[in-house]
Amino acid sequence: MTLFILLSVFYYLRSRKGKTFLYIIFSGLFLSAAVLTKGFVALYIWAFPFFFLVFNKDKFSKILMQSFALVFYTSAPIALFYFFNEEAATNIIYYFRNQVQGSIENVETVNSRFAILWEFVQQALPILFIAAIGILGVKLKKHKISDKPEKISWVLLAITFSGILPIMISMKQRGFYIVSVYPLFALAIALIMLPYFKVQMAGIQKKRYFRRWIQIISVISIIAAIFLSIISAHTIQKDKEKILIVAITSKLTSKGSTIQICPEMRQDWSLNAYFVRYANIYLDPREESDHFLFLTDDSCTESIPHGYVISDGTGKYKLYRKTTE
Repeated sequence: MTLFILLSVFYYLRSRKGKTFLYIIFSGLFLSAAVLTKGFVALYIWAFPFFFLVFNKDKFSKILMQSFALVFYTSAPIALFYFFNEEAATNIIYYFRNQVQGSIENVETVNSRFAILWEFVQQALPILFIAAIGILGVKLKKHKISDKPEKISWVLLAITFSGILPIMISMKQRGFYIVSVYPLFALAIALIMLPYFKVQMAGIQKKRYFRRWIQIISVISIIAAIFLSIISAHTIQKDKEKILIVAITSKLTSKGSTIQICPEMRQDWSLNAYFVRYANIYLDPREESDHFLFLTDDSCTESIPHGYVISDGTGKYKLYRKTTE
């Protein structure tokens, strides 16, 4: 989702400098992909034109047209799926009733509506601390700041909180709902800090040895980042058990096949995604299903249908296969 949102932001900002119509289309399409990936939490990008109206004093007619175009090209692909694909329509309705309406009315994962805001503050503290030190250093040295932060920095800061505050409507809150706001927040702080950074760099440029050390540290950091990426390329960092059961199942059935799961596992969307992504295997939660393999986990309450025997599994998951008798 974060990648799609950043691409949407990139093309929206490009649309303000030329080829407006084409880039707005790209921006809307990428935002649509973000919505299809993670849901309505991605729609805060729609507020971009409004904040340019507030902070940049853009013409109202221009903002109105941009807003309409962005909403239209975001909604169009979803509408096509809804009206021309029955399964997609069913999933969209199910998502709205259970994940959106149901979450607002019935689901509580936190004790306070401000939990998501506190989650953001905890993650943002390091960058705020570094920024405060930078500003304090300039103030203590009594440097004159001739430039002011660019207006886009306040737009990015406002859009950051647009991605956080609406989530407070629901008591169902997760930290990954706001993952996409952190790059935008980092850009906002960087642009706010830019005038102070220029003053500091002007002094550093005069110190040749200091420049040399910065270059050495930068090269070492890049090499370390590449090295860490290489050594962790084939390690499973998240949902290890789910990926393991996918690998086990893929050895017992072919691509494009369907296996049965118990009804309680219906909403385990990440498990569904892993099976399709890594093995092209589909999960069927219907009780009347009759497939060669049957997958269960700790949440399953019903007994295993007659004719199935344990085949393999992990600590949480058990995989049964139908006997040939």
